[in-house]
Amino acid sequence: MAAVIITPEVNFFPPEYHRELQNLVHRRGALLILDEAMTGFRYGLGGDHTAVGLAPDLITLSKGLANGMALSAVAGRAEVLNAAEKTYLGNTYQREITPFAAALSTLDALRNGAALARMRQVGMQIINGLNGVFASEQVRARAVAWPTMFDVVFANADLGFALFQEMWSRGFLMQYGGRFMPSAALSDADVQAAIEAAGQALPAALVRLESTGRDTDLMAAAVRFAGDHFLATADLVRRWFTERSHP
Repeated sequence: MAAVIITPEVNFFPPEYHRELQNLVHRRGALLILDEAMTGFRYGLGGDHTAVGLAPDLITLSKGLANGMALSAVAGRAEVLNAAEKTYLGNTYQREITPFAAALSTLDALRNGAALARMRQVGMQIINGLNGVFASEQVRARAVAWPTMFDVVFANADLGFALFQEMWSRGFLMQYGGRFMPSAALSDADVQAAIEAAGQALPAALVRLESTGRDTDLMAAAVRFAGDHFLATADLVRRWFTERSHP
């Protein structure tokens, strides 16, 4: 075994899971590679691994690295990165300057932590608002867990799809099964408008399906969700997933 490559699924698997995985991989002399293309910069400057104290051998970064500009990077231990000298790596836009300027500006903006704190604040407002809407309609669904990058899981998946179709028709581009990544640029008014729209959309979705979505256990729903969206096994989800909240 040369390496294990994973995307940290933070909402389903806690830091203890990733630490246990790291120990298993390193005990076998293999490399741990984290795909932090999405999770980078949403948990700490550098990614989830910096927030929870992991020491991967390589990480991939993109998206937040240059605030959406077309740039990606591979970082990691010098010993591993130096192996690239034995081969040739290149790309068509290797000498493009604009994305690097965007990345430097983005890193400067993230460095004092204010943008990440605002993302946490906005995310918690949305999570609490959505969970309040679900509770008011007695629907088995939860928004979980990290506010900077959370998931929404419905016991009745069809109801989840119907809800966010209704949200689309109200001008909010949300997708069931997609990752929810709030922006620091969102205002309190934006958040309030989204919660109010969800409060209107959920009853409409219930009427459309003529279903309450109350009959299925949320753990069973989490098992299906994780299996569908990132191929996690049922045993892993049952062992590690809880309806926990995170700062």
